[in-house]
Amino acid sequence: PGLSAPAELDAERSWLTPRPAPAADSACHHAARIRSLPIEGRLVFRTGIPDPREAGVGLPLAGSSVHLRAGVDVTVGRLTLRIAPELALAQNTDFFTFTAADPFVEGFNPPFDRSRSDFASPWYYGDVSADLPSRPGNQPFGRFHLGESAAALRVGPLTLAVTSALPQWGPDVGEGLVLGRSAPGVPRWEARLDHPSTAGHSSVRWFSGVVLESRFFDQDATNDQRGLAGLRLEHRVAGLTVGASRTVMGAGRLGRMERAAGLPFTRAHATDSVIDLLSLDARLVTAATGGVVWTEVTRQTPLRSGQDLLRLPTEGIALRFGFEQRLTGDERAEWRLGTEFVRLDQPAQRVGRHPADFYTSATVIQGWTHLGHPLGSGLGPGGQRQLVSVERRSHALRLRIFGERARWNDDALYRQYLPNWYRHDVSYHIGVRAAIGAGGAEQALSLRWGRRTNYLFQNDFYNPGYRLHDVTAWQLALTLSPTAPRPR
Repeated sequence: PGLSAPAELDAERSWLTPRPAPAADSACHHAARIRSLPIEGRLVFRTGIPDPREAGVGLPLAGSSVHLRAGVDVTVGRLTLRIAPELALAQNTDFFTFTAADPFVEGFNPPFDRSRSDFASPWYYGDVSADLPSRPGNQPFGRFHLGESAAALRVGPLTLAVTSALPQWGPDVGEGLVLGRSAPGVPRWEARLDHPSTAGHSSVRWFSGVVLESRFFDQDATNDQRGLAGLRLEHRVAGLTVGASRTVMGAGRLGRMERAAGLPFTRAHATDSVIDLLSLDARLVTAATGGVVWTEVTRQTPLRSGQDLLRLPTEGIALRFGFEQRLTGDERAEWRLGTEFVRLDQPAQRVGRHPADFYTSATVIQGWTHLGHPLGSGLGPGGQRQLVSVERRSHALRLRIFGERARWNDDALYRQYLPNWYRHDVSYHIGVRAAIGAGGAEQALSLRWGRRTNYLFQNDFYNPGYRLHDVTAWQLALTLSPTAPRPR
């Protein structure tokens, strides 16, 4: 985790960056330009419980894992083709989790949905259903993905693309609430219209794609694909960027890709077979003081009228807020302080509606997921996070120290037998990351240590017969990224 550096293996997305079209009389207007993309890789060794955040295609499961990417760019006039597939392999060593056959689960928790995989989540089914497996099987696990591959055509201010890359949706800092970096990229088409003017730079983005179910959810092959579509408006002026979006996931007949394009225009009360996320975000960069502030607020419960907002102002709300500030420095090096707060857990009391966890649904039973990963924040339903980091930056070295507290599945706790405040599932981590940059590339080594207390709500202080289960975990990661970090 960190604020000032982009996610590991976060490739540049030049194919979606507006740039002037070649001059009409250019002699090389139709000449093909080919550029190879250097190999990028990440090697991780981890003990304890896997961490799903910012995993993307990578699989940071228990044991050793490796994540590789390579490819090529081909540009012919206004057409750009990027082939950049990714391969992830993970040892997936054993760690404790509940299964449907566990007598502890049968005796103390709501019973499993027996139509689902033994590896399906013990917390998310029924009215709060989601495809969030506790573990991707009990064998070594691998995944091949098209990764950052894309084909893009630019015609003046309009860009049309077909891609499977990780999206940029919301403030380009940390992990977004609507579309983050914890799930692999969604295969989709995108349209982007840019309008620069003296009042700033405005853009409209519209995408439509298909999200997939994991192999560790259920045996029903008729609902393995769902439609996902989004519409985003953004305006940049000076150092301020503000955006608003609506992103909708369909189920049943609305889940087919050819009908997904119209999902952002679905009336909120016309159907309950969708998950509907409305989001507002902003990011402010103050060059004079070296500061960055960002915020994002997302609402899952549709607003059917203004009375909804008055009666239930916090219903279905998730938010994050953070800042990063330069403390001291000169042209050679600087020190920076950063922090971020994320909250996905929902109020315990609601008026007139059945309780619902963020990212879950009773009708879109896979929830806001893709291939078993949260599409938004990797904290998942009921999550909460506080992070603080201190970083020293120079031209060749970036050294960051961070500390973090996270709370997991907290809404699910109150559906358990004898819930109490001793049973909150909480993790805390401290870590250090050192990165050396040279020639536009970066090599990074990171080490973090942490402890997760009351894992799966197991604490016998006020619950005789419950197990007390705290887990110590540490992680060592080596990253080679030929694409240098972008300034934040």
